[in-house]
Order: sequence, then structure tokens, then C-alpha cells
Amino acid sequence: MTHLRFLLVLVCFGLMPVCIYTQTSGCTDPLASNYDPAAINNDGSCLYPPTSYSPSFITFLSDTVHESSGLAFFGGMLWTQNDSGNPQRLYAVDTLTGNIRRSVWIANAPNQDWESLAQSTSHLFIGDFGNNQGDRKNLRIFCIALDSLLALDTVTAEVIGFTYPDQSDFSSASNNNEYDCEAFYFWQDSLHLFTKNWVSNTTRYYTLPHIPGQFEAMLRDSFDTEGLITGAAIQSGGDVVLCGYKNMGSGFWTCFAWLLYDYPDYRPFGGNKRRIELGTALQLGQMEAVWFHDDGRGWLTGESISAGPFAFDARLSRFDFTEYVDPSGTGVEVNRETNIFSMHIYPNPARGVAIIELNPSDYLPNGCNLEVYDTLGRMVYRTIFPSDTSTLTLPTESMPGGKYTLSVVHGSHPLATGQLIVE
Repeated sequence: MTHLRFLLVLVCFGLMPVCIYTQTSGCTDPLASNYDPAAINNDGSCLYPPTSYSPSFITFLSDTVHESSGLAFFGGMLWTQNDSGNPQRLYAVDTLTGNIRRSVWIANAPNQDWESLAQSTSHLFIGDFGNNQGDRKNLRIFCIALDSLLALDTVTAEVIGFTYPDQSDFSSASNNNEYDCEAFYFWQDSLHLFTKNWVSNTTRYYTLPHIPGQFEAMLRDSFDTEGLITGAAIQSGGDVVLCGYKNMGSGFWTCFAWLLYDYPDYRPFGGNKRRIELGTALQLGQMEAVWFHDDGRGWLTGESISAGPFAFDARLSRFDFTEYVDPSGTGVEVNRETNIFSMHIYPNPARGVAIIELNPSDYLPNGCNLEVYDTLGRMVYRTIFPSDTSTLTLPTESMPGGKYTLSVVHGSHPLATGQLIVE
């Protein structure tokens, strides 16, 4: 039901009463402590009770990616990279075991300080903009076609260079400056960057074109994040997760996330802002990267850390924020152990053909594809998954015998995965 406030105005000529209405602004989120059921326009004023959530540990990561600093998901695999001082290489990680399934060398992209990954439906972006000293003048983002990453072991990248419009002081100040950056995502034809402000524990929000060239970033907003922002991810609907950590003193660090949703375009801090405490760095590692699924779930990675005589390996964790935000608004019951849909494959093992069946089929969007990958992570088959049926017939007679990963994707977002053995 729409709630309107009416203002009665008398028109001088003829004294005719005219009703002019305005829509009530306020907190529109029923989960907030100051929810206003009469509010129509969200004015960003929602307040939330202190919230704690413990991500689920999946596995320790290989020493090869002990400084995992960014996450992306495509080709049925979770991709990551290490930050400064490591090879200029991307790695595909198994989301159950943490094993490295593929690696790709980026020939023309030296890793000065790769700090984050972002993705569009066609390209991956590597943020080489880590700036612990605050003195870099060669901030850049490397852009690579997803098809190339799935097909080749060595690729070249296009380069997006940029500067901050408000930085004039480039003197070196190690971990004591306001122009470090470790978090960004792609959305609506732009790259969205969030700084890691060492001094104030805040973040500034900038946007950039996603095409090669040299640009001045556009400063759009800032926010008191009460900690250092090290990762950012966005769903296709616009809901955002920022992750990071905060120094509590005496060598004690805590990890957190901010959920940002129901906001105006290019104003992610203008809507709902909910902070979620995730635990300590000893539990999660040094929180560095996040990937956010359209169904409200996602992955986090934490770098390896040392605490006195103790060393803690890098780790992969999962989270489920659907109790705080329902991104789809559909109320679809999802299978938490796979993706949004459960996949049934039969016969399995298959000889000649395999039938792929999804459940629930009623919510399958248009524009989905079935992608098939071999054990090396190479795409060997791709076809449209029709939205008007729950099944698809996969020909297997030309596929060599072995194990394959099947993934139904919408854009770059996985909806269901499964394993198929071909005889």
C-alpha cells in the first residue's frame, strides 16, 4: 500500500483547493531497527543492531597462492592472484579442495602490486594499484578477455592507467597514507574503486572507464568504514559487499564486511549500509578478497599470517548473507551445496548422450549457457540452455573418455555445477 503525505494549497485565483503530494522518505528496510513502514523513498538512514557472522572454513590454500588478494569466478572455476613480489600469474582454484587447477601467465603485466580482481561478462580486470607507500605514479588496471584466459596458458593484457584527481602529495609514507587501494568491481560499464585509507580508516569511492587508455578517476563519495577496505564485489542486481580488517591494538586484528544495497546509481553509500563482524584474523587469515554470488552467498580468502612463533596458512571460506539481504526478491529455495539450482545428470557415466536436468526450473532466466570443461580447465563445449525447459541433451560421442565439469552460467554468474564421467 502506498503511503502519501498531502499538502493542501489554495490557488489565489478562484481559491480552488489543489492536492500536491510528496512521497515519505525514511528507512525502508524491515530488517533495520528504525524501519519506517510509511516510508517510500530510502534516504539511507537505516540503522542495524550489532551483527556477527562466522564464515564457514572450506580449506587451506596452496602455498602457491599464500597471498591471495582478489577473486573472480568464470569457466566454472574460482580465480585468484597474489599481490606484490609474486609472479604475474593468475590461478584457478578448486572451491572444495583449494587445489590449483590452472595457471595463466600475463606476459606484459608485471606484478608491482596486484591487489584485486574484477570481471565483466567478457573481460577480467587485474587491479595493479596497491600503493602502500602512497607514492605511485603508475597506477594501472590490466584488462584480459575471458575467452583468452580459458583457452591459453600465456596471454597479453590491455592497460588502463589512471590518477587520483585529489592527490597532490606523492611523498613516501609506508602504511601511513590515504591513496592505497585494494578493492574494485565492474558494474554498468565502469570500474568502481574503493581506497584503503591507512590514516583515517575510511574509504573513498572512485569510478573509471573500463576501456584502455589513461584517465583521471572520478571521485564520487567517501565513507567511514571503521577499518581498512581490502576487497569488493557486486551482484548483477547491484548489491555490494566490501570486506576488510581493523587493527584493535596489541597485534589483534578483526575482520568485517559491509553490505551495501538499495542505493541510487553511483551512490553505494547512499542506501542501506550494514556492518557484519566476521571474526579475527587468526580465524580467517588477513582478509583480502571477496566474491559475491547473486543468491546471497560467496567466498572469502585470507592471506597467510605470522603471529609471534605461530604461522597460519592462507585459507578459503564461504559465507551466506541471505538472512540479511534477499538479492533476488523471489524467495527461491536454493541448494546451498551447489549453486542456485541443483543439477541432475543421467546416465552418469554417459556413453553417446547425457541428460542435464535443473531444479527448480521455473526460475531459470533467459540467456543461460551450459559450459563443459575438461580436467585441465579448458572449455570443450558450450551451448544455450533453453529457459523454457528444465532439461538439455548433451552429445558425448565426440568427447574423449574421462571426467568433465559442467556449469550452467548466466553471464559470468554460475547457476549450477556438476560432474560428468564419459566412457
